Amino acid sequence: MVDIREAAFSEDLSVPLALMHRCFPDAPKYDTEYLNWLYLQNPCGTPIGVQIFEGGDLKGQVAGIPQNVILKGVPAKAVLLLDVSVDESLRGKGLFLKGTLETAKIAKSLGFKAVIGVANGNTWRGYEKIGFQNVAGLDAEVTLRSSNTFDATKACALADLYQDWTGQALRWRMSNPKNPLRAIAQTEQTLVFEGSTPYPGLVARGEIPKRTLAIKPSGGAFVRLSLRLAMFPRAAKRGGELSVRIPDKLRPSPLRLIYLNLDNEADRLDSNSILFSFLDFDAI
Repeated sequence: MVDIREAAFSEDLSVPLALMHRCFPDAPKYDTEYLNWLYLQNPCGTPIGVQIFEGGDLKGQVAGIPQNVILKGVPAKAVLLLDVSVDESLRGKGLFLKGTLETAKIAKSLGFKAVIGVANGNTWRGYEKIGFQNVAGLDAEVTLRSSNTFDATKACALADLYQDWTGQALRWRMSNPKNPLRAIAQTEQTLVFEGSTPYPGLVARGEIPKRTLAIKPSGGAFVRLSLRLAMFPRAAKRGGELSVRIPDKLRPSPLRLIYLNLDNEADRLDSNSILFSFLDFDAI
């Protein structure tokens, strides 16, 4: 018998870790240290979602971590879906969709305003079936510079969605034990962060509005071949940058932002007015 229960995460993460190992055998990031950081140390709160059991054994999980966002100009709490997994023995039974709907119900009951996620080519159509907006694909570009790429003041004024970073949340994000990030530069309006990628000679870089953040850049090689996964409000993007877009067919799996407003399921984001980078999710 299959049973879907609200998830409760404790300091013993060995059971969900075993599920991650079965469902994502080629993902080396999953270990106790990483799950402890992701699930238990997030200053915005512990994960929200459900776990799927069969005969008492954990066979699936649909969960997400809390985030503070600005949604259409208003501060709000959102759930970022991640580590969505179903054991191979139970796939094809609609449990991923049922679990996502249950997670949305729980999030709404706790006062969250939205569920967001970054879906790959295997899942975004499923999310559409249960009412999620398939907002747009993330731009993937290789560039030599990753600063001053957008007007932050204009971007924040125009964006339907962007993360409302605090210093505490940003320092937590930077402390990912599997891919620590560092602030390497700042402009008058933005901060630039750098992390590693699986690709030799290529770093990941992301730029976010500085606003009131007091993060001091450590410096580093500024002109460097880098990967940027991001979305910017089109009207706020600056020109004059040397970059090359990676075609969808050359990516392992094109990534798409998905969105569900928990108070108004008919609500839609403007796909040309999103401020989002790899710092906002766990792709790298």
